[in-house]
Amino acid sequence: MHPDVRLLFVDDDADLCAAVQLGLQQQGVKVSTAQDAPSALAQLENEAHDVVVTDIRMGDMDGLELARRIDSAYDLPVIIMTGQGNLEAAVLALRAGVSDFLTKPVELNHLALVVRRAHTHAELQREVVRLRERVAEVDPTDTHLGDSPSMRRLASLVRRLAAADVPVLFSGEGGTGKEFIARL
Repeated sequence: MHPDVRLLFVDDDADLCAAVQLGLQQQGVKVSTAQDAPSALAQLENEAHDVVVTDIRMGDMDGLELARRIDSAYDLPVIIMTGQGNLEAAVLALRAGVSDFLTKPVELNHLALVVRRAHTHAELQREVVRLRERVAEVDPTDTHLGDSPSMRRLASLVRRLAAADVPVLFSGEGGTGKEFIARL
C-alpha cells in the first residue's frame, strides 16, 4: 500500500475543489484545497504537503507563477491542470518547473495516479541526494587497512581509483575485503 500523500489542490472552482477532495481522500490521498495562489502559498507556509496540483488560470496570480514560487521556495512537485490543453501552455509549464501537465476534465483515478507518481519521483530524487551526500562523506584516505607497506600501497591505489571515472573489477577469495575496497 502506498503511504498517504498530502496534496494541496488549487483551483478557483470551489465545487471542483470539493469533488477532488472527496474523491481523492477515498483513495488514501490527504487533500487540502485553496481557491487562489496566495491562499495556497499561505497553506504551504503552515502545513506540510507532498504534491501541489494547481489550475493554470486563476485570479491575480496564475498557476505558472505559483509553480515558479513553489519551485524556488519548496522542494515539492507541482502538477499543472488546464482546460486549454495546448502545446504552448505545456512548454511554459515545464519551463516553470512543473512535474506534470494535465488537461481538464481529469478523471479522479488518473489524477490520483499522477499525484502518487510525482510524490514517488520526488522521494526518489531526495533519496539520491541523501545517498550522494553520504558517499561524499566517505574519505578514501581513511581506509582502515593497516599500516604495513603493502596496505599503504593498497590505500594509495584506492585513492587513485576513487578519483578516476573508470570501471574497476575486484577479484579474489571470499573474505579478503573486496566489498570494503569497492565502497572506499
